[in-house]
Amino acid sequence: MLYESVPASLLQTEIDTCWVNIGGVDPAEYVLKYTGRAPLVHLKDFVGEKSENMYGLIGIADGERPKRPSNFALKPVGHGKQDFPAIIDASEKAGAQWLIVEQDNPSDDLSSLECAKLSREYLKSIGQ
Repeated sequence: MLYESVPASLLQTEIDTCWVNIGGVDPAEYVLKYTGRAPLVHLKDFVGEKSENMYGLIGIADGERPKRPSNFALKPVGHGKQDFPAIIDASEKAGAQWLIVEQDNPSDDLSSLECAKLSREYLKSIGQ
C-alpha cells in the first residue's frame, strides 16, 4: 500500500536477494517488481532451506538465540543456489545503482575476506 501511495522519489527499498528467496519469491522477479525503487540490491548466496529458526540467524529470537538450521549456510556469491546472472540482469533493468556483495556469517571455515575473494572471482567469471 505504501508503494502505491508514496512516490518513488520519497520511498525506496534495499533488496536482500537471499531473504527474498528464502521467503519463497524469485529474487529477479522481486527486483523487477520494484523497478525505479531499488537503488541498492544485495547479492547474497546460500544453501539449504527455510526453517522455524530463521529469525535466530539475524539475531531476533525469544530468549536464547536458536542454533543455525543444520541444512542452511550462507555462502560466497556463486557458491550456493542463487541465479545471479538473472538477478544482475533484473537489477540492471530495474535501475539499481549499486549491487552489494553481502556475506553474513562466513561458512566453510572461511574468513570474510576469503569469502569476498571467492565472490569477486565468481562475478568476474560471469562478466560482472
